[in-house]
Amino acid sequence: MIQAIALVLDFAPAHWSPSTRMVAIALADYSNGDNGFAWPSLANLSRRSGVSVRQVQRCLREIEADGWVHKHGIHSRGTNLWIWDKRIGLGGDTHVTPPVTPVSPPLRGKG
Repeated sequence: MIQAIALVLDFAPAHWSPSTRMVAIALADYSNGDNGFAWPSLANLSRRSGVSVRQVQRCLREIEADGWVHKHGIHSRGTNLWIWDKRIGLGGDTHVTPPVTPVSPPLRGKG
């Protein structure tokens, strides 16, 4: 899900380690754009993020504790079903840059 990847890249908490960011990006890439469901195996998250399976588990706990995802049972394939909770924008707006409002430049001198 491109939106979730952009969200991690632009708004991940400063306290996340590079490993946690990579696991979050890998998980976001697996998520379904319609409902935010993802069910990758730990082995696949490990391979895609470049960290050990044990480190993936630690990172997932941190990502979940920070409210980005939550675990929702087991998928039929035997992997954990993760639901992506963070979203970008409202009403389908996927742009991550905040809107810019026009502002008059300050007056300099007497004109």
